[in-house]
Amino acid sequence: GLPVLAKMYIRAKNIVDVPAHYKLGFKNKLQQAAELVNWAQNCCKRLGKELWIVTDGGFTKAAFLKPVITLGVTVITRLRKDAALCELLKPIKKRRRGRPRKYGRRINLCRKAASNSGWFSINVTLYGQSQTKLVKLFRTAYRPAGCCVLVLVVREDGDAWRAFMCTNLSATAKEILEAVSDRS
Repeated sequence: GLPVLAKMYIRAKNIVDVPAHYKLGFKNKLQQAAELVNWAQNCCKRLGKELWIVTDGGFTKAAFLKPVITLGVTVITRLRKDAALCELLKPIKKRRRGRPRKYGRRINLCRKAASNSGWFSINVTLYGQSQTKLVKLFRTAYRPAGCCVLVLVVREDGDAWRAFMCTNLSATAKEILEAVSDRS
């Protein structure tokens, strides 16, 4: 889609040059992006539509993800190969002393992508062309998001792969990949 609204980013050291009657305080890019998503979510709510946001890997930080997830927006973003993924915790049978764990054991995304189990193929339309992709889809906890997310690993040519994260747990691999291809 086309851009609907944009805000100018002003660096912290240049905010003093802005006239006082504008009443602008410094906000980093992640905070500004979360505000824009809040505006877009309000517009979609009035229209009765669901909002899906597709971002690049720079927006996989808690300062953006947590406020956007609390709004109920679906976020799809590219993951780094060293992303802080954790196994989901099983329900605790008997409570022990101390604070209960928030996250399970750390998941090594490179090892998960290298294993041969769990791959399946899907037919998707990417960039206007029908293609068959080999993918792996699993649920995991992602610390910056503070919740359970879907991770989609897409095998490219040879041993190369890309990983994407989606906050909508009912999304399919096809929906995630087509949303990513529609972004550009």
